[in-house]
Amino acid sequence: MEKEQLLQILKDKREKIDDLEKLKYNSEEFTQWHDSVENILRKAFGDKSAEYTNFSKIHFLAMVLTMRGGDNSAEDQEAYISGLKKARSKLASIIEQIELFDYSNKTKSEKQNNKTGLIQHFHFSQSQIQQIENKIDIQTLDPEVKKQLDLLFRELSKEEGKNKLKIGEIIKWLADKAIDVLIAIITAKIN
Repeated sequence: MEKEQLLQILKDKREKIDDLEKLKYNSEEFTQWHDSVENILRKAFGDKSAEYTNFSKIHFLAMVLTMRGGDNSAEDQEAYISGLKKARSKLASIIEQIELFDYSNKTKSEKQNNKTGLIQHFHFSQSQIQQIENKIDIQTLDPEVKKQLDLLFRELSKEEGKNKLKIGEIIKWLADKAIDVLIAIITAKIN
């Protein structure tokens, strides 16, 4: 979803609160609105995002049980109105966040490709590889680290057809298992 489209949808949902405040707490229109906003936030930001989780924590019904039984509709209506005010505030905050900061709704594979996208422009010369080997005593490295470095250098030295996913996986592995080696590679490339 594009930034402008998401902004407009969220602004429309925020404006709808004015109409919802005139309705009863148990209206079907509110239920549809609430479900719609949660689905939009989940799809735009993810189900573990602060935007989604903070909105989904808003209570629209009274959280009080009475032993006497009877009608709690007045308390529920009050909680409903209070919940709508909180929802308006949360939506305003999310809208402001989108307007101020870069928003992009990319799939996991698109994000992975972006992470490795810079790597496709790395070209290591033999002298740069030698410089890295000199900075790191390759002979003292763990055999698996040597194997991963060899795979990385082979992939990066290709003029065309670099496998960005493979390069990304190797860099991720090096970051986890041999960060000093990864830093030496980056340092050599920068110099």
